[in-house]
Amino acid sequence: MRKPTIHALFFTAATLLLLTPFGCRRGGDEQVSEPTARTQPIPVSVEIVARKTREEFRKLNGDVMPWSVVPLLFKVGGRITQLEIEEGQPVSTNQFIGALDTRDYRLIRDLASAQVDALNPHLDRALRLKDAEVVPQATVDELSGRMKVARVQKTQADAQLSYTRLHSPVSGIILQKKATVGDMTDPQHPVAIVAQMERVKVILSVTQRDVPYLQVGDRIALTTAEISEPFEGTVHAVGFAAEERTRTFPITLEVPNPNLQLRAGMIVEAAVKIGEREGIFIPLDAISRSASGMPTVMVVNTDAQQQAVAQSKLISLGSVLGEKIEILTGLNEGDRVIIRGQTVENDPVQIQ
Repeated sequence: MRKPTIHALFFTAATLLLLTPFGCRRGGDEQVSEPTARTQPIPVSVEIVARKTREEFRKLNGDVMPWSVVPLLFKVGGRITQLEIEEGQPVSTNQFIGALDTRDYRLIRDLASAQVDALNPHLDRALRLKDAEVVPQATVDELSGRMKVARVQKTQADAQLSYTRLHSPVSGIILQKKATVGDMTDPQHPVAIVAQMERVKVILSVTQRDVPYLQVGDRIALTTAEISEPFEGTVHAVGFAAEERTRTFPITLEVPNPNLQLRAGMIVEAAVKIGEREGIFIPLDAISRSASGMPTVMVVNTDAQQQAVAQSKLISLGSVLGEKIEILTGLNEGDRVIIRGQTVENDPVQIQ
């Protein structure tokens, strides 16, 4: 194997010298230094602290329920031959729902009619003979009584026959269908459940301390994820007996539902006003935490050069009211609190 020559070694060394940057030499007047970055002011949004009066609300969840639930029942028993409804179907007052087999009821009606027809000539003959003083009054009275009974039985038979057809007593939505064609039914077993949904109930469970804030007639703001626009309910009833399991009191709200947007079982949120509070309130987003976990805010002060700087300030917190939080100590009226852009690494820091 050939050894590298002196000329090759000299060429390699010269190449390395050429590739070495001259600006990195130590000492000398031509040394280049990196420029230092200038600190730029941080843009922030500021709110001036002032004492204000804010309404205090309690957020409660409530269940939507039909205003009333009506079972659809035949007044007589029998086998179902027609049923013209399905779950979720709207029905109107007096709308036809279904029918039963009428054969037995027609026989009873025909029998009652035959009895009336059979007694009519006997009663007419007895009345004529009574006028001729041939038949005593007692015979006429007996036939008249039998005719009254027969006519009542015929009226009752006609009614029983009419009860084999079922019509809805109210307008609403078919909540449940509990029978089908061919089933046997009777007055104790509904074939369907209809719910009145043009107005609905919202039932709130309220603790003992909040019951005094609610009175019949109060209007309560309501929201739900399924309806984009907020709506209102009116306090219809305030319960006087607490539920045994939760120890809360039921509050019933009446809510109009003309477009049937609210459905049974939905959950809505109610904002119940429980009072007013005066104090200093700032947005929740303005609150930070120190390294030790204490609540702080960034306030705007001026340094010796009359430049605006942000400095951290310890505070103590009160109640949360909506998107604002009460500040008990640490801030005074006129303080300028940074509510956006307050995340800084150094304290103080120049801002704009």
